[in-house]
Amino acid sequence: MLKTISWNINGGSDPDWIRAVRQWLRNYKDVKAIGLQEIKAGEFRAEAGLRSIMRESNVVVDYAQNDKGGAAIIVSKELKLVDSGVKGDGSAAWVRVETEVGMIVLGDFNCVELPEDTQGASNLLNGRELRRWKEMMRASELVDAFFVAVKRRGSRFTRQRIRSDRVEFARLDRCYFTEGADWIEQVEELHHDGTAALSDHYPVIVNICLVSKVKVQDANWRSYFKFRVQDFGSQEVKQQVRLAWQAHPRRFGTRE
Repeated sequence: MLKTISWNINGGSDPDWIRAVRQWLRNYKDVKAIGLQEIKAGEFRAEAGLRSIMRESNVVVDYAQNDKGGAAIIVSKELKLVDSGVKGDGSAAWVRVETEVGMIVLGDFNCVELPEDTQGASNLLNGRELRRWKEMMRASELVDAFFVAVKRRGSRFTRQRIRSDRVEFARLDRCYFTEGADWIEQVEELHHDGTAALSDHYPVIVNICLVSKVKVQDANWRSYFKFRVQDFGSQEVKQQVRLAWQAHPRRFGTRE
């Protein structure tokens, strides 16, 4: 299971608020990667404070400059950090992070594609911007985890903003993953956690099941397999089929 958290913390600087954010993040166990947006200089005592959120982690920080939001990535040392650069301009950033094996993308996208993902807010893409967005999603083969998660918790929206005459809601914070990536089994749970009450954005917690390995005759074996037609009736192949169905119930359906 790969558990990740993405959260726009909205740049507060009060020491009590900072401690509350850090403690809230620590309450989530077994998290492998955290992405924080809108980090201001001095928050979390720089990298040391961020590293204290997750034991045995690598941290990359890009603080806010010229009123542009900063960001931080905290990654467990169980994972390999192969590149950094948490800010980028448009398409160039997408090209750099895209890989042949697929990717998981989380964050505050500051826009929505669907009318039902906004209520009273003005973040809806349209016209040329919407066409470019859809083209980019198709080119990268990215799927919105909100629509395929086995379990969803919390509100549909992830940002609540109070104006003088209205309250705005929008699903700005999202998770995408590459469709067909053979190392991603399914999105087990997507949680928009509205209990934090420390930012006008909700943290997005995503639990992703990775393709498992099972043991067959004491050998590591991926949960897909190959066999010959003449082997269909053998007990060994039947056992492999049973293991594959157990490992991937959503992909193959339920069988006794």
